[in-house]
Amino acid sequence: MALLRQRDETDQELFQRVLRESGSPFQAIVAVVRANAAAPGITAMFTQLAAEAIRPEHPAHDFFHEVYTRIHQDLRVTLTDMQQRGTLVASIDTDQLASGLIALRDGLALQLFLRSETQSADEMTGTLETMFNLLVTQSSKRA
Repeated sequence: MALLRQRDETDQELFQRVLRESGSPFQAIVAVVRANAAAPGITAMFTQLAAEAIRPEHPAHDFFHEVYTRIHQDLRVTLTDMQQRGTLVASIDTDQLASGLIALRDGLALQLFLRSETQSADEMTGTLETMFNLLVTQSSKRA
């Protein structure tokens, strides 16, 4: 569990730093995904354990529940702030978007491991960036 906590703390610190520097949760997610792709062993273990931990009796269940709850809450707050600043499409439900972004990130990570011979980390982050570009307002794209 110590290794998982360390990985989570590292991801959280990177996400917050890039978010502060760029103002974009999308750039922060891409930065975390790139960092995780550079450490495939720990990332694969994290991904596998997260899937196994859906069972309440799993020893890592509480850890992953807390991690995903925090990530969702942090994203929702950041996305709501973007809407208030006019940089995120106003009609989007930020709670649903936060869930979708987490699912997109995790699904692409899983694909990277299952299709590593045909998919690269650059393609994965490119897919994320394409999806994110659909969400930002036209005025923020020009900024």
